Amino acid sequence: MDQNPIKLTKLVYRSKLLAEIIAEGGALNSLLKSHSIRKAIIFLKQAWDEITPKVMRNSWSKLLNWDSDQYDSDDDVPLAELLNKNEDCNESLQVNQTLLAEIDPNSFMCIADIEKWNEDEFEDRTGDDLSSDDEFSDSSEDDVVDDTPVISNVIAIESVNNLINWCNKSELSSSKHMANLLALRNDIVISDLKKPKKQTNITDYMANKN
Repeated sequence: MDQNPIKLTKLVYRSKLLAEIIAEGGALNSLLKSHSIRKAIIFLKQAWDEITPKVMRNSWSKLLNWDSDQYDSDDDVPLAELLNKNEDCNESLQVNQTLLAEIDPNSFMCIADIEKWNEDEFEDRTGDDLSSDDEFSDSSEDDVVDDTPVISNVIAIESVNNLINWCNKSELSSSKHMANLLALRNDIVISDLKKPKKQTNITDYMANKN
């Protein structure tokens, strides 16, 4: 299979990460440090699911018809050219440009810049360099404190209700978004009802009677 689906998956993944950085706000370094593996997996799955069937068919078709003595230049199409051939890909490129400009208004990345950024070409590093990076990573993770407040089920339901109302009036929403929100709200309600209720002491009852 050629590398085009992988290139596009990386591009879509990065757009989701950039959108999260903008939505969360705050210092960029802190946001990247707090980006969990769970979120990374979710974004990666979403990015992979957005790869169109046409891109996958073309990729597998080349593999099934591949001959060891033949080389097809389309097996490794530059991202810029690939994006120009596909409207969905071109839209993803524009989204990344917009998000990057929002994060750093003083910089501008053209198509060639984003292609290079998406390739992740790093110089080979020695074992000592990697070991020092691991030590720095461990110390950085220890310094990160999760001070995110716990959200009650009541507030969560109110938030989902607001999103549902937004979806009802927004052109950006889809039936998939609405279905996911309704399912989430139902799960929160059921979870809240299953929580053990605090029993009232007999002394509290007597105090109220007096």
